[in-house]
Amino acid sequence: MGNIIKEFISFFIPYLITVLAIAIPLAVTMAKNAGLQLMDYHKRIEGILKDELSRALSEKKEAEFQLTAKTAEIEWLAKKVATLEGELSTLRANSPKQK
Repeated sequence: MGNIIKEFISFFIPYLITVLAIAIPLAVTMAKNAGLQLMDYHKRIEGILKDELSRALSEKKEAEFQLTAKTAEIEWLAKKVATLEGELSTLRANSPKQK
C-alpha cells in the first residue's frame, strides 16, 4: 500500500507542477487581455460621449444665438410699431376733422 502511495505522489506532484506551470501564465495573459479590452471599450465609450457632449453644446450655443437674434428682431419690430403708432396718432391729430 505504501508503494502505491509513493508512485501516486511521484506521478501527481510533477503532473500538478506541469499543469500549474501552463495554467498560471495562461490565466495571467488572459486577465491582461481582458483588462486591455475593457480599457479600450471604456475609451471608445468616453470618445462617443465626448462627441455627443460637444455636439449638444454646439446645438445649445446655436439655439442661444438664434434666440438672441429673434429677441433683437422682436425688440426692433416693437420699436418700429411704436414709431408708426406715434406717426399715426400725429397724423390723426393734425388731420382736419370731418363731421
